[in-house]
Amino acid sequence: MVSTQALNEFKQIYKEEYGIELDSQTALEKAERLLMLMRAVYRPIKLDCKYGYVYEKNKPKKIRP
Repeated sequence: MVSTQALNEFKQIYKEEYGIELDSQTALEKAERLLMLMRAVYRPIKLDCKYGYVYEKNKPKKIRP
């Protein structure tokens, strides 16, 4: 759920960026879709993936050249 303050900020930013003023219902739908996208895309990188190692029985094995 998006707070009223966050929704108003979203509407203001949207108007500044695109020049279109959104009604509250449309803004709420767009804000929720953006949040769902961010939750799906933005994930912390696992330490082993970050450095290119797979740990098997406490022995690191390089997975990238």
